[in-house]
Amino acid sequence: MGRKHRDNADSPGENALGVPLAMWDFDHCDPKRCSGRRLVRLGVVRQLRLNQGFRGVVLSPVGTGVVSRADAALVRQHGAAMIDCSWARLDDVPFARIRATHNRLLPYLVAANPVNYGRPWRLNCAEALAAAFFIVGWPEIGDAIMANF
Repeated sequence: MGRKHRDNADSPGENALGVPLAMWDFDHCDPKRCSGRRLVRLGVVRQLRLNQGFRGVVLSPVGTGVVSRADAALVRQHGAAMIDCSWARLDDVPFARIRATHNRLLPYLVAANPVNYGRPWRLNCAEALAAAFFIVGWPEIGDAIMANF
């Protein structure tokens, strides 16, 4: 299932899943192990530049609320994005240059990735994005994201 997502990688904002997925990457992690970069390489997620806006829900450490079912309509219409950065280097991230109006946090979740297995709040990008889709009631998209791993 993972490789077929390459076909629609050039379409603006959409992919084979039919919902816009995006990410701002700040090069804080190992590129070979980064789940967000893998999703970009597979064409599942579109990489955004600073000052490039995103109208959907953005998973961000500066979120003002928690992702919930109330975000379902917004996610269905405009999609979801994430900010790929290290919690230890938040001061290095120019949040003012990330154009997003619907910044959200995730609720208490425990990581299942090999690096941070069992640790709360230590989800990788793919886990975080998939979790957001499960929370808003779209589990088939969450499953499709995780099927790439």
